[in-house]
Amino acid sequence: MDSIKVHKEKHKDAKESMEEKKDSMKSEMKDKGHAYGKNKELEGKEFGQKRAEQAKMQREKYRKELNETVNQSDEKIKMAKEKIKKAKAKLEKEKSEGKTSDEMYQEKSEKIKKAENSIKALEEKVKKAKMKEE
Repeated sequence: MDSIKVHKEKHKDAKESMEEKKDSMKSEMKDKGHAYGKNKELEGKEFGQKRAEQAKMQREKYRKELNETVNQSDEKIKMAKEKIKKAKAKLEKEKSEGKTSDEMYQEKSEKIKKAENSIKALEEKVKKAKMKEE
């Protein structure tokens, strides 16, 4: 009989501690999050309009940053293509003059191919960003 009482007391203590933890977690959860509308000066329609304006401003800021990034990426792509074109011409010239061995020619052409593939990947990202922008 005593063992049953001890067991019930332990269960009751465990239950109370769980309730305390639950209450403390709820209070912590209230403090987290974006808190739109928690400490607001405005009510109802005015609050909604202000919040919508903030969202529009945030979206506009995101679009400007995306546009800048796309433009910078386009410039990088152009410069990289020119650099690769020059490297190819130089490599072909050295090959025709006999300044480079077949091994060196293969190594350099592999590097050029890797660079071209990375440029293609960057172009794809830029295309996706432009599509997202529209």
